[in-house]
Amino acid sequence: MCLHIHKKWQFSLLLRISFLTICLLTTNVFAVKVTASEYKIKGVFLLNLTKFITWPSEVFDPQKNFNICILGRNYFKTHLEFVTKNEKVQGSRIEIYYFNYIYQVGQCHILFISASEEDRLSDIFQWIEDRAILTVSDIEQFIEKGGMVEFFSRRKKIRLAIDAERVKKVDLHVSATLLKIARTSSR
Repeated sequence: MCLHIHKKWQFSLLLRISFLTICLLTTNVFAVKVTASEYKIKGVFLLNLTKFITWPSEVFDPQKNFNICILGRNYFKTHLEFVTKNEKVQGSRIEIYYFNYIYQVGQCHILFISASEEDRLSDIFQWIEDRAILTVSDIEQFIEKGGMVEFFSRRKKIRLAIDAERVKKVDLHVSATLLKIARTSSR
């Protein structure tokens, strides 16, 4: 009798563990697909920002590459390289760089700050202060924390928020078209 109850208990435990394992694996697979799809869209948004923002001539040299940089964890995988392949910004070829340290980003035109860097935002903003680097992120309340362009979700769509004053402060020019479609911040 005891052996029979023990086997039932083992079978029940095995069944529960199997069910939990399947649930966890399925959840992770779907989460990765959603994230991958989301970052494909954000990659296109990063490229499109180059069509609506103008950099000052003293920092934009058409003889050099236009640099889009990712600081911190790379959620884009290879999507940015795919999206920007053969694309140009005002005649300059686009290069993608991935950095882990803020001191590496001096030659960036667009700096996407990954969520992994949220705890270091004040140091990052201090390091690039007054440089013509467009800061972009999907960190929640990025604009309020000192950023320029924030990706956010609303009704299952990726949207943009822009702090036009902060962008203008570093001599970048935002087109009126972009300001019409983005949520603008007024501090």
